[in-house]
Amino acid sequence: PFPAMVWKQILSLETERQDLYEFNQPLYQSMRAIESEMTLEVFKESIDQNFTTLSSDGKRIFELKKGGRNIPVTWETRKEYTTLLQNFYQNEFSVPVRCIRNGISKVCPLEALYLFTWEELEFRVCGNFGIDLDLLKRHTVYKFPLTEETPLVSHFWEILQNFSYDEQILFLRFVW
Repeated sequence: PFPAMVWKQILSLETERQDLYEFNQPLYQSMRAIESEMTLEVFKESIDQNFTTLSSDGKRIFELKKGGRNIPVTWETRKEYTTLLQNFYQNEFSVPVRCIRNGISKVCPLEALYLFTWEELEFRVCGNFGIDLDLLKRHTVYKFPLTEETPLVSHFWEILQNFSYDEQILFLRFVW
């Protein structure tokens, strides 16, 4: 499934910084640390960054503002940097989102979409996201000395079973 940020953009809803958490947790945490959790001393020791960022696929460098390659992020400009970073990632997929909206408009009037929350639209498009842990267990290949009966493996499945749906999704994204 797409992150909430994409569904919100399909519905022309405002995205929030918190939406970046689901999309890129380390980015979200770094932005929060740079803005409000670091002291000046820690900032000076650990931040050596200019006003650029990598695309989500890690293949291209983008300037967050004109001449950004040559503008260092300083203590005084750190909030500007995180705001520009947030804007970049929230809009990075605006062209594909427009294409999705255009495709949807071919089969459904866009006005009808506004009857749904982003969560409802996601459900209507993607269906139920329940994870079939029994299916996952049946197709899991264990490497010696582990087996399905090994206590460590049993505890693993028990813990995974107790995860919320969102935690299960995050786990599967991590191991995939």
